[in-house]
Amino acid sequence: MPLSNSISNYSDVEAVLTQVAQSGKIAEFELSTAGAARNWMQRANKFKPLAIKRAEKLNPIKEIAARTPFDSMFFVVRHNIVVIHPTRPQAGKLRIEGEEVEAPVPLPNISTSADRPTTSQPGPSGLDALDAALNLVALKESKS
Repeated sequence: MPLSNSISNYSDVEAVLTQVAQSGKIAEFELSTAGAARNWMQRANKFKPLAIKRAEKLNPIKEIAARTPFDSMFFVVRHNIVVIHPTRPQAGKLRIEGEEVEAPVPLPNISTSADRPTTSQPGPSGLDALDAALNLVALKESKS
């Protein structure tokens, strides 16, 4: 079933993300099951572009792109917990099976939903790829 395009259906997501944005810290949102956590993350990712559309409608200066406090947030599901990162990492260290690579590895340039064209083709976004990679790392860590 597709997710709703009405922002009013995401008031629970907005409440959580607003608290995280105000704190500026990484947060963990625990849900009852891993499926519920994945569903909440999907809803949070759906909410972000809807919040931008709302901000665009309220923006009196159309030449300046509308922004929200949620633009730079990203989410990682670890079992039944959604880890909410208030800002995107700029660089990271790569560990392969626990062994760290010497030089820092820059992360791919991932645009926020505000930077994506509104006529984009369907398919996985950079966020989806990052979430998948981080979930894979978490899965490997949990098995060891």
